[in-house]
Amino acid sequence: MLTSKDQTNPHQPLSYAALPDRTVKALTGFMQGERPGLDAEVERLRHVKPRDPDRDGDIELLDGVTFTHRFVQTPGDKGFPSG
Repeated sequence: MLTSKDQTNPHQPLSYAALPDRTVKALTGFMQGERPGLDAEVERLRHVKPRDPDRDGDIELLDGVTFTHRFVQTPGDKGFPSG
């Protein structure tokens, strides 16, 4: 989990905090060991092509509801990209 040392300063570098006990418990043993059938499942889905990336203004219908994709540029943790 990422946290900031000073929540009032958004430009301060983030640091990792310890995971809560409930999360550690939930992840114990997750995806460890052999996974029988995984190779066959990957092969079965190999023909699936990735969808085209969404662009600002694209309209999508999901379960009968129309959504319009909107993208904005924000500073993020390293500021706006130059260029």
